[in-house]
Amino acid sequence: MARKAGLVIALALLLTCGPSAVVPSSLPAASPSAAAIASTDLISLREGGQQSSIAIRSVGTSELIRTVPDGLLLPDGGKIVIHGGDVTDLPPNKRNVSLIFQDFALFPHMNVFENIAFGLKLKKMGKDEIRKEVAEILKLVGLSHMEKRFPRQMSGGEKQRVAIARSLVVKPKILLFDEPLANLDYRLQRKMEEELKILHQRLGLTFIYVTHNQEQAISLGDRVMILNRGVIEQIGSPTEIYMHPVNVFTARFLGELNLVRGEVTRLDGPKVEVKTSFASFTASAGGERLEPNTEVTYAVRPEKVSIGEGEQKKENMAKAKFVSAIYRGTETECLVEMPNGSIFKAIVPGERIREISWSPSEVVTIGWRAEDAFVLREVSAVAGTDVESLIYGQGGGETR
Repeated sequence: MARKAGLVIALALLLTCGPSAVVPSSLPAASPSAAAIASTDLISLREGGQQSSIAIRSVGTSELIRTVPDGLLLPDGGKIVIHGGDVTDLPPNKRNVSLIFQDFALFPHMNVFENIAFGLKLKKMGKDEIRKEVAEILKLVGLSHMEKRFPRQMSGGEKQRVAIARSLVVKPKILLFDEPLANLDYRLQRKMEEELKILHQRLGLTFIYVTHNQEQAISLGDRVMILNRGVIEQIGSPTEIYMHPVNVFTARFLGELNLVRGEVTRLDGPKVEVKTSFASFTASAGGERLEPNTEVTYAVRPEKVSIGEGEQKKENMAKAKFVSAIYRGTETECLVEMPNGSIFKAIVPGERIREISWSPSEVVTIGWRAEDAFVLREVSAVAGTDVESLIYGQGGGETR
């Protein structure tokens, strides 16, 4: 029987869904640092073949994990519904949810076959049925030739696949990953991302993927939810959130962004003019109802900013001091210091890398089109978030 396609959620929470799964409408405030998660809005994931990636800020992640699959924490309100069944008060072993740990948590004294078969033995399945189920899952994850090996004889990627196989063999309704790639090197992380993507497409299970890696959060699915201290900041596709964030927090969460505070001075149809401390720039109004003198944050992505192309006039031009260049292989990130002391970034594509010859402190011209910039009136859905910290600090946005 063919499986129905599922949703994938990424976390900074990655969920992928089969039939509808509902995360609690109110999570427990188990500690002072996690108190804000207590007002989490209802999250509903429905069946339908659409993959979703939900990106969630770190605060409250542990509480969410311990509430949904483990049942170690009870929600302060609402329900946890999996495939139409209320599991809020069920113990962990009755929820049919598997959890893959960051450190794999394999039994070192058991070989691959025994590790994978462990859950089936607890279900008191027959030996022949266990061998059949384990053989099928080993084939699925590409480890049929390693069933006699012990964890100490395997690489990080191979251990990860064993952990995935052990969780899959019990046929869970939801498969939850807790930072599963954090202990792997960069190249192996990328390879495992590809394998997880393929595995999900084959199985159609609900995946909940917890990660603080924002690239993974948006690459492993196509539905994103961003939580900040338990409050939903924005829900949408990765493209929608990347190109049209609703506030400064969301804009800073996904990808690089050049930001500067300013004040609206003029509206011109679909465009808006913003006066900053050192220059005036135009941007797309994006449907915002902005009045003159409104305080806003002006934003433009680095890949939309050109540098050293003074002869190609753009609607927004500025002089800046060249700081440094960071070579990335296919592109180079150029850092420049704006007149107000803030650092802007411009992305130079591979074919123009040889043109980069500026010296530190050399004055260069940067420019971008008005339609490639946007303005943000809201700072965050969380009251008291410090916009200066979001823009000029580390992006943490500490509340005052």
